[in-house]
Amino acid sequence: MVADTPTDPAKQKTPNTLVFTYTPVEDPAVYEKIFKPFTEHLAQCTGKRVVFFQVQSNAAEIEAMRAGRLHVAGFSTGPTAFAVNIAGAVPFAIKGYADRYQGYNLVVVVKKESAFHKLTDLKGKKLAHTSPSSNSGHMAPVALFPERRPDTRQGLQGHLLGQA
Repeated sequence: MVADTPTDPAKQKTPNTLVFTYTPVEDPAVYEKIFKPFTEHLAQCTGKRVVFFQVQSNAAEIEAMRAGRLHVAGFSTGPTAFAVNIAGAVPFAIKGYADRYQGYNLVVVVKKESAFHKLTDLKGKKLAHTSPSSNSGHMAPVALFPERRPDTRQGLQGHLLGQA
């Protein structure tokens, strides 16, 4: 259920410069360097100049694409549905290796001196969640522990973990 390319050529856009970004991260400059081979290859394949655009949030990334200021993007798994439905993004690739796609992990992080060492230690405790659109930080915990959904009226920090 992604958008079709307009059949009327007048409604198709052909920018001289393609703008690319990768999902918001702590240090976008690092990803600009990491994706340099990709942006150079994209420029060679399209014959267009390609620039890297640093975004500060998933919402900003989706809005930039919706407004036509962003043309190619790497979205996190959670915001991908929003990018498709709001910005008209058309997913066409997934990160991976030569022989397989890249896996996905949910990691629970605690301080070194914490009393929690395994998931069962968290039984009856509250867990913090991240953005509601995050697969690993919100959707996965809700799916894994459906009997203990967070009370979003209090924000996402109110998830009481039941059966671990």
